[in-house]
Amino acid sequence: KRTKIATGTPPRPEVKNRMMGSSTPEKMNERMDAAKERMSERRDEVKTRMLEKKSEILKRMAKQSIVRLRAAVERLSKLANRLEARIAKIKEKGVDTTKATSLLAIARTQITGATTAINEAEASIPAAATQADRSASDTTNLAPGKAVREALHKAEVALKAAHKALVDAIVALKASAPKDALDANASVVVAASTTPAQ
Repeated sequence: KRTKIATGTPPRPEVKNRMMGSSTPEKMNERMDAAKERMSERRDEVKTRMLEKKSEILKRMAKQSIVRLRAAVERLSKLANRLEARIAKIKEKGVDTTKATSLLAIARTQITGATTAINEAEASIPAAATQADRSASDTTNLAPGKAVREALHKAEVALKAAHKALVDAIVALKASAPKDALDANASVVVAASTTPAQ
């Protein structure tokens, strides 16, 4: 059994002409050209809006990175302070801690360098945002946030070096101290091997 589908009333001729337009190829080409022009205008508007938001995006991303790096500096500074206190306790027991002390000094230098690079990045954000705003109309400057990225990368490299120096200082301290000099509270978790070199 087939059911009949109601098609309704056919469209009025004026509506049909409006929907279909003229069937001449010239009219159809005109309509196509007009549609292409509207799409091109829309695309340009979207591109302009994105370029206007470029500075906002740059500011937000840079500030997020700065917050993350400052937290890493804080963690490494706390670890360095704890290690310094541990070195002092072990040194009182007559253990040679010169290698651990020198590595701790290197770590502190790297932490200071990272802090300086973070401050440089933070200071260069307004200039980069201004360049990003200018690049909305001018396409010659393609990398407005380059100075910020370079300073943040410099800070990351310094933090990695500081972390490595702290790990090496802990390993050196554990290797130089006899087992009875290190109590259970003094051990700092280190992923590296702590066996002394012979």
